[in-house]
Amino acid sequence: EESKEGYPAEKQAPAASSRRRRPTAMASAAAGSAEQLEQHKKNYLEGLRRKADKQLVDFEERGLEKWLSSAEVLIKQFALAKDMGNTELHYIYGIRLSQLVTEQLPKHPEWKQVKHKEQKKDITTKVHAICEAVDASKHILLKRETKRYLESLAEMEKRAAEAVKFDTKAVGDSMDAARAHTSAGDALIREGLKTLPSQSRTGPTSTMPMPPPHASP
Repeated sequence: EESKEGYPAEKQAPAASSRRRRPTAMASAAAGSAEQLEQHKKNYLEGLRRKADKQLVDFEERGLEKWLSSAEVLIKQFALAKDMGNTELHYIYGIRLSQLVTEQLPKHPEWKQVKHKEQKKDITTKVHAICEAVDASKHILLKRETKRYLESLAEMEKRAAEAVKFDTKAVGDSMDAARAHTSAGDALIREGLKTLPSQSRTGPTSTMPMPPPHASP
C-alpha cells in the first residue's frame, strides 16, 4: 500500500493502540485510589456524626424550656471549641446542636406552645447562623484528613519498596557468597589441596601377585 506521495505507507496503528492501552491502565489505578480516598473521607465523617449523636434522657418528662437552655449551653461550647482551635470538636458540637434544635426538639410535646415562641425563634436563628461555620469546619477536617491519609499511604508504599529492596539485596549477597565459595574450592582443586567429591579418598586399589607355592621335598 502506498501513500499519496508514492512512498510506502507507514503502519503505525499497533503502536498507537499500545499507547492508548497504557493510559487506560494508569487511569484505572488512579480511579481506584480516588474511590478509596472518597470512601475513607465518608467513613471519617460518619465516625464524627456518631460522636455527635446523643440520646435525650427523659425527653418528654423534661420541660422544653430546660431543653432550650441546654441548646444555649451547646452554642457556648461550640464557640469555645472554635476559640481553642479544636476543629473536630467544633464540628461535633455543631452537628449535635443542629440535630437537637431542628430534629429532636420539634418532637417535644410543648414545642407548639405559644409561651416558648420567642425562645424557640432565638435558638433557631442562632442555629441557622452557625451552619456556615459548621460547613467551614467540615472542609478543614476533610482537607486535613486527606493529607494525613495520603501521607500514610505514601509511607506504607515507601516501606514496602524498602522491604523489596532489602530482600533483593539479601538474595544477591547470598548468591555472591555461594559464588565466592565455589571459586575458592576451584582454586584449591587446581593447587592439589583438595580432591573432588567423586574421587576416592583411598585411591585405586592394586592387586599384588601371590608368590608361587613351595614344592614339597
